[in-house]
Amino acid sequence: MPKFSQNFLANPELSRAIAEAALAAPGDMLVEIGPGKGALTRIFAERGEPFTAIEIDTLMVSHLSAMPDVARSCKIINADFMELDLSSALPTDGEIKFAGNLPYDVGTAMVQRVLDFPRFSSAVFMLQLEVVERIVAKPGTGKYGLLALSVQSRATPKLLFKVGKGNFRPVPAVDSAVVELRRLENPLFRDETHQKTFFKVSRAAFAHRRKTILNSLSMSLCTAKSELQPVLEKTGIDPLCRPETLPLEKFLELSSQSFFRVK
Repeated sequence: MPKFSQNFLANPELSRAIAEAALAAPGDMLVEIGPGKGALTRIFAERGEPFTAIEIDTLMVSHLSAMPDVARSCKIINADFMELDLSSALPTDGEIKFAGNLPYDVGTAMVQRVLDFPRFSSAVFMLQLEVVERIVAKPGTGKYGLLALSVQSRATPKLLFKVGKGNFRPVPAVDSAVVELRRLENPLFRDETHQKTFFKVSRAAFAHRRKTILNSLSMSLCTAKSELQPVLEKTGIDPLCRPETLPLEKFLELSSQSFFRVK
């Protein structure tokens, strides 16, 4: 039984498709998260160019280190990606591409950490299908929410292809999908304060999903509706609309209002 409840990809063709999607050109600085038994790692190693893999399981590290091609090309870091100091552990120059078949239980948190990393340029990840659908969701759909806003405010996501659960060993309970994330060329946030305010407002808006945006913001921020309504109307937002109908641009505009500014 895998120590960390991993589900390993057992389809070589899919492994190659994911790896090739993650590699745009020779010279890319690549970091693989959670290589496991090396389904992607051995393909990355075929290039003969240096890359880094971060693996929490010491048994998997020993397994990867025993692969000659991997041992020659890959720097394996035995650490928890969520706890690792990325700035000091990863190459210090240039932008970095990330790749990996991420674990279901912490995959979303790993995506957020990658997006927060200043030198992230792009990523190709396999995640639970439902999570990928929420990442790429559009306004007015049932899966559109805080995760879509969080990712799409910093990167352009694209669902590349779906992966049935039968391609894994052991077989998980759900299907997966591969998503590509590309950092936005032009940041949507004016500064750090704007970004913090954006997440404050977005979390508050979706905290009570069945409520109108006016009611949800009022309940979440403990603020009178009479104070919130004119701020919403100033940005052209109907106070009685539901948060999932609003595009990213409206949340950016709303979080620009001094009324919400994070101190």
